[in-house]
Amino acid sequence: QGGYGNGSYNYQGGYGNDGFNNRSGYEQVNYNYNYEQNQSQSEPGKDSSGRKLRILIGAGALVLTVLLAVLVFRFLLPTVGKKSTYVYLRDDSFEFTQKIGSGDSTELESFEGGSTREDYVKFSEDGKYLYFFTEFDDSEEIGTLNRIACGRLNSDRKKNDKNIEEIDTDVKPDYSILDNGNIIYLNGDDTLYYYDGKDEKKVSNDVTAFYTDGSDRVIYVSEDALYGCDLKDGKTKSEKLESEYEYIIELNDYSLDHFYYVKNDEDGNAVLYSAGVGDESSKVDEYVTILDTGDGFLYSAPNGDTKSLYDLVDDDLDDSDEDAPDKSDLVKDLKDEDNDAPLSNLYFCNGKEIQTVQKDIFSSAFIGNTAVFNTEDTIGDLPKLSEIVSVDQVKMVCALDYSKQNYIASIDERTPVQLSEDAAEKINDAKTSGDFTLYLSGDSLYLNNSAQELLCASADDEKTGKFKDVADDAVLMISSDSDHAYYIADQHKENNVTYADLYECDGDDYDLIAEDIIPEKTEFYEDMTLVRTGSEESGYELSKAEDGKTEVIDKDISQHICIGSSKILYISDNELYLYDDDESESLEKDVDLVWASDGKEPDRTVDYKKQSTDR
Repeated sequence: QGGYGNGSYNYQGGYGNDGFNNRSGYEQVNYNYNYEQNQSQSEPGKDSSGRKLRILIGAGALVLTVLLAVLVFRFLLPTVGKKSTYVYLRDDSFEFTQKIGSGDSTELESFEGGSTREDYVKFSEDGKYLYFFTEFDDSEEIGTLNRIACGRLNSDRKKNDKNIEEIDTDVKPDYSILDNGNIIYLNGDDTLYYYDGKDEKKVSNDVTAFYTDGSDRVIYVSEDALYGCDLKDGKTKSEKLESEYEYIIELNDYSLDHFYYVKNDEDGNAVLYSAGVGDESSKVDEYVTILDTGDGFLYSAPNGDTKSLYDLVDDDLDDSDEDAPDKSDLVKDLKDEDNDAPLSNLYFCNGKEIQTVQKDIFSSAFIGNTAVFNTEDTIGDLPKLSEIVSVDQVKMVCALDYSKQNYIASIDERTPVQLSEDAAEKINDAKTSGDFTLYLSGDSLYLNNSAQELLCASADDEKTGKFKDVADDAVLMISSDSDHAYYIADQHKENNVTYADLYECDGDDYDLIAEDIIPEKTEFYEDMTLVRTGSEESGYELSKAEDGKTEVIDKDISQHICIGSSKILYISDNELYLYDDDESESLEKDVDLVWASDGKEPDRTVDYKKQSTDR
């Protein structure tokens, strides 16, 4: 969104009326004067379990570019049921077993389709229901979707045939399974339907995107308008929430009882609104800049107060000095209220409540996961009136100067910490030299500059400490859990694939996790760490990392799923294996894909953090 009120801009935004917010590692700057402009990009959401907002895009939506995607490769949903169900795709048929490793599987249904896709099969969050396509047209991206209760699966296929429910023959694969096992889906004509376990019910035509939180509620976009629908008791009557909007602010923990979105006013200024299914929308703030989102979101907005530009200069002229230059017109302009510097507040919203992080901010930027902002006490020495020739020179005093001792904060570390002189100098040097990024993790602030030097400063007091060297030739990674910080070093290429050593750092201490790996394919579970080398297309090597050493589990792997605390189901050369107690056992041959109702997603993953760019 460019050109938000008072000339501020936001490297954050959406595409048209189907957009939602971006999380990137690129620097986002909010100046209260229009010195620069920027163009925004959006990040699509991820279909996931729990209360996280599910975001699903129909055929009419724009293709969204992901600048920063925290890579969580999720193969299936967890279950709390007594029995786990495992499904294989083999020889154009789905087979299932509830006794993994028994060698006893039953054909569920034949399958007609083209390529192999992991979204052919899904489980409900509680593992009660199994959803699967029996036919799928890759060119049209639609298929025949079916459901069966896992508790009614039987070794007698004829009994299974009676228990299978055909939902619809025209379903797109990005349907959403609700907490109760019902689903919301789009068909090939972009019509939104709700399946209540018995019948499909039409919700709306011409839907380009829809959003659910797992409950019997949905918000969706149709003809550029935002609608809400409460599906309880089988009702499908919708209410219009907003005629036009820019993007919905996606949070990790979400409820459609209360959500936030941004729309532009008639002058193109960003306005923050809150709404809920069944509730009217209300304006929260104007001229906003959304800085970051996750378990909440940071944003800045004018607080209505201003600062006279005359108060931001050192009037060193003596009126009795006849040789002093005449600055009367300039002084008049500096005292003109129309030229006052607007002040903003920095806020944090957890999705329900809003708290003030810092009052009376001049300018702010977002770098990595860190908000950087200045206040009057960070400006330092004021420019002398005798040296000033224009009002614009004084306005620049309010701009974010990286050489100054600015303040920092993040979503997880919301108590502002001021930069020390050394930290400010190092950050300014990094900005002057090129791209750089900041990462605030726990009590530590990390700086990674364009020379790939990784530095760390303590951030557990009112001011940061001095930056200390952590590693050279290092690239900071970002974790899906900000309590952890990672970096890679010793990068080298083999067959156009970049390999490196992966480290975890705690302050300026660090531990080697694994050597010669593809670092963005690292998955951290409670009882093990898995690293990958290679790709699904050509087959990857999967290893278990421990104490800096890696133990190869197998090669030429096309898919793997973690089950239990330390067991792994994986496919290598179309053969299904179970890895347990450091040994692999062959289970089935000629298997294309596998799904498990008790599959686990990683506790956290790592990915390259995009370096910031001055914009």
